[in-house]
Order: sequence, then C-alpha cells, then structure tokens
Amino acid sequence: GGIAFLFNNMTGTALSQTASLFQQSGWFPVIFLLLTFTAISTLSSLFIVEAMQTIPGNQHFQGTVEFATMINFYFGSRAHCLGQFCLYGSLMSQAISSIVMASQTVDNFAVDFFGKTCGIAISLSNLNIKCVQSKSDSGFSPFNESYMLITIGSVVRINTSDYLSNEFEFLASFILTLTIFSYWIFTAVTHGLDPSLVPAVQHPQSIPNAISIVMLNYPFISTVPSWINLKRNTVNAQHTLWISTMIATSSYILIGLIPGLAFNVPRDSTLISVFENMGHLGDVISGHLFSLIILLPSIPMFFVISNANLSQNFEFDSRFLILFTHILPWLVAIPISTGRLLTKFNMFSSLVFVATANFIIPLIIYIRSCEFRKKYNSSRGKAI
Repeated sequence: GGIAFLFNNMTGTALSQTASLFQQSGWFPVIFLLLTFTAISTLSSLFIVEAMQTIPGNQHFQGTVEFATMINFYFGSRAHCLGQFCLYGSLMSQAISSIVMASQTVDNFAVDFFGKTCGIAISLSNLNIKCVQSKSDSGFSPFNESYMLITIGSVVRINTSDYLSNEFEFLASFILTLTIFSYWIFTAVTHGLDPSLVPAVQHPQSIPNAISIVMLNYPFISTVPSWINLKRNTVNAQHTLWISTMIATSSYILIGLIPGLAFNVPRDSTLISVFENMGHLGDVISGHLFSLIILLPSIPMFFVISNANLSQNFEFDSRFLILFTHILPWLVAIPISTGRLLTKFNMFSSLVFVATANFIIPLIIYIRSCEFRKKYNSSRGKAI
C-alpha cells in the first residue's frame, strides 16, 4: 500500500512529457537528471521522516504530524505562514495541472467516441455555447485557444471521502498504471525504434526546461508526512521510500526512452496525445486511461492533504477551507484549460512552489531538527 501510494504521487502530469524531453535534450542529460532527483527526493523524504521523529513524543509516530506542523514547531508562526503558503502552492498547482489534463482527456474522449464535445465559451462581450468535432493538432484541448468557462471534460465527479486511507484505490491505480506502461512499451517496440530520434545530447538550451519537468516528477516529499501518519508500524519507511522512487524512476526512463525512440513527439506535446492520435482503438483507449487512472485519483489527494495541513495549524472555518482547498483550484484551472498555457504554468509552479516545498524546506527542517535534538538532549542531561 505504501509503495502504491508514493508511486501514484510521483506519476503525475509531467510523466507524459518525458518522451518529449528525451527527444529535445537527449538521453544522457535526462537520465542523469532523473537519477539525481531520485537521490535528492528520497533523501529529502528521509530528512522529513527523521524530523517527525525528533518531535518529543513522536519517536514511533504516535501522533499526527503534518508537513506544516513541523514548520510551525521548529520555526514559529512567521516562518510557518511562509512555509504553509509554499506547501499550499505546491499541492494546488499539482492539483490544477491534473484537473486541466484530465479535463482535456475527457473532451478528447468525447470527440473520439461521440463525434464532438461542447462547452460554454467566454468572450469579452458574452458567453456562448461552443461545440467542436475535431481534436487539436497540438494534442491539448480540442477547443484550442478559446477560453472555456466549462466543458464536458470539466464536469468530473471526484470522491474525496476517506481517500488517503483507501488502500484498494492505491493498489488498483498502481497495477493499472503499470499495465498501461507495459502496453505503451510493447507498442513502441513493435512500431520500431529509431536511435536518431533520441541522441545522447541534443539541445543544451533545453536543459533548464528539462530540469523543471523532471522536478515535477518528484513532488511527493510534502505528502510523505500524511503517508507516515497512516502507515502500519511494521512498514519500514526507508525501504519503502527507496523502492518507490526506484520503481518510479525506472518507469520514467522506460516510458520516456522507448516511446521516444519509436514516435516523433512534437515539442510541448505529450505522449498521451501521440497515442490518442494513432488511430488504433487500443492506443486511443490507453491514452485516455492514463489521465483517468493516474491523474484523476491524485486530485482529491492534493485537496485532502492541503486541507489537513491548514486545519491542523489554523483555526479556519471548515467552509472557508473547502473554498480554498476544493473549489479555488477548479476556478484557477479555467483560464489555462485550453491552448498551451498549461506548459508555462507547470514550468512556473515547479520552480516557484514545487522546488521550494519539496526540496528546499525539507532540508531546512532537517537542519533545524538536528539543532533542536542536540539542545533537547542537552537540557534533559542537565535535568538528570
């Protein structure tokens, strides 16, 4: 259950862009970045676990300690507010990205199987119903650059009740995800591999973009405390974290490299759009299922974890929290649900929020926890 939970957190929206990264940057820098962030993310997670144990009375995870709780405990209220803002931005930006990609997938599904999809378009003068009968050449929303208030794809029901403790959903999503990956790899191999599509090093100027996208493949560190609070006492956190990240990284390399050697993935496009546009029924279904199985289940997790961190550390009205953690992300997703704005949004959010909340703050928390443990043990020694 723990491996499935962590793996599902890592395989998000950025995974579908990995094949394009291999073609744009080359296999050497991308694999190097993936292995580097495997080590960094796992060590950051272990830093968080140790910092949780350093809190008095929580050596064996007896209490419920969320990510923001540690910031408040080790740094005080001012730093806590800043850390909470970064955490909220990280979780919500991932939720928004998943919402947009899942909505686009459902709209493309409607075009493929029902011949059209419809929604309410926004303009400066009025609102009007707009229907389209073909998908975008870029592989994003079939509405292209039109601003849409709501579409068929955005009307998706998500169940958030007791999501974090539903181990069956984690395992089912984990198994189905690996099944889809296996199908994509098999399809790529049977299609034929062309080494010229993925050279060792391609465009060095694309490396900064590769860093931001690879970083989005490992934004799970801020969710580790929520998993620790739920895991069984018999589960070894260190082993589970290393195994989860290694399985995820192996998946990134295989899903990025092998399909990258087989298909020409347009810049800023995704592997999902490649399979959706191949025409074969199995390929189309697998492309749609990726979003529905991987992205949709992750959305309520971000909502619930963000709500848990805010409710444990602030005395907010529950209706106010629901507004900020469950409703606001859907509203923010509206202006970036069409066109290519999602790519720019992912780059911005990964560098500003995801990097800070998942790679910088955990290290700072760990350093402060070591200082606290030293002072705490010293004070206890003097008391004795």
